Amino acid sequence: MEKKKKKGFTLIELLAVILILGIIALIAIPTVNNILKESRFGAFKSTVNQVIKSIESNCQIETIKNMDHTEIYEINNGVISPSVDIKGELPNKGYFIVNNDCEMKFYANDSLFMAQKIEVEDEVEYKECENGQCDSSKEFTYAKTISQIKEGFLKWFENKQEYLPAPGETVYLAMGYLKHTNHIPADLKNPISNTCIYHGQYIGLTNDNGNYVFDVDLDSEYNGDFYCNKYQYLRGVLFKGYPEFDIELEQNSTFNHLGVVSFNGNNDQEEAISNLTIKYYNPSGVEAPTIDTSIVGNWRIVYEFESIKDGMMISKSTVTRSVIVK
Repeated sequence: MEKKKKKGFTLIELLAVILILGIIALIAIPTVNNILKESRFGAFKSTVNQVIKSIESNCQIETIKNMDHTEIYEINNGVISPSVDIKGELPNKGYFIVNNDCEMKFYANDSLFMAQKIEVEDEVEYKECENGQCDSSKEFTYAKTISQIKEGFLKWFENKQEYLPAPGETVYLAMGYLKHTNHIPADLKNPISNTCIYHGQYIGLTNDNGNYVFDVDLDSEYNGDFYCNKYQYLRGVLFKGYPEFDIELEQNSTFNHLGVVSFNGNNDQEEAISNLTIKYYNPSGVEAPTIDTSIVGNWRIVYEFESIKDGMMISKSTVTRSVIVK
């Protein structure tokens, strides 16, 4: 009886099978990857929503208990500070800015996806990081920088409650002084121009019937690398009313000096006002004892203050306030 020969696959058949498997893999692998990516994207959105709800809950509890309002929550390496009750893995990085109405703007990423809300009224924008880059937008980084400055300004006031503005009043302090006293980083930059913020840029705080409103502007033609370091010695001056704003007065009206307070930058302690020299100059540029509102024209108030080292004056700075009598 003749035995049947075992028949194997021909080379062409094997190649055909390999080709078919390759085609299936080309179709299946991206599909599986997309399913996994969508799953992770969904988990990321869910986690961000949990963070938002937990922060809102914390804010509402603070409001009910009349506690100090927490304005900033930050996530670094998956850890949020101040802590909030959240289940599951947190995003890698995040920065949440909360207002008094418990509304927030924020940025968060997990190295693959990012979420941001540039203004409180905006919708949350979720998207995949481009080429592994998960940087927040310059607009949000600008908002974050503003919040850092506000927080530093309020901390500076913690031991100087008597200098907080009265209702309807505004006070201003130079950015360089907050840098010098370590209330904001010395190398803090305007994220739009990527330049260090000018020391002479002023921050304003207005008391609007018990609500404090900030006036912070990071744009200045003087911004630059020179201002990435703080001065070793600096005297600060807290102004009532904007230092370089034109004050307009009617002829023969009463002039009331808005007032200033001088601070020594070496130890951040208030010093006697006599350490600050105030000079008045009439429209002709001649020094005068005060503003005489019977004389029409542009008057100047010049504030001179010194940088002190070991009891010796090492430099002198001036700020000019213009008074227009018309």
